[in-house]
Amino acid sequence: MDYKIVMNETVSKWWKQANRDILTAKNCIDSGDYYANVFFSEQAIEKGPKALYIRQFDDAPPRIHHIDKLASNGRCTA
Repeated sequence: MDYKIVMNETVSKWWKQANRDILTAKNCIDSGDYYANVFFSEQAIEKGPKALYIRQFDDAPPRIHHIDKLASNGRCTA
């Protein structure tokens, strides 16, 4: 799923990598590598909100890996 959002080069890199991670996760399911699917899915879930954070605040995203905090901190909105 490739959403069209206005983005600078840094945001674009994060967003494209999140989309690549989703594709890799799907490929892992097809090959039966379910453990790897979980890893790449989690990576995509983290990178999406971080890309939105960069777009919204023009600043580096928080260096955290807590998906719930990334998604619900009130600062990462589309």
